[in-house]
Amino acid sequence: MRGLESNTDFLISAELDGRLVGFGAMVVKNSFWQESFVGYVTTLVVDKHYHGFGK
Repeated sequence: MRGLESNTDFLISAELDGRLVGFGAMVVKNSFWQESFVGYVTTLVVDKHYHGFGK
């Protein structure tokens, strides 16, 4: 997977009792306007049975 080998792309997973219930991806870019790095969430998926369980 391309994202696993990148210094600017990050992948994360959410597990509950050993079951995958969600995952997400983000990219970090150098922002000319912010004069720093900015992270953008590009993907966020949660199993519909677990919507609303976050705090």
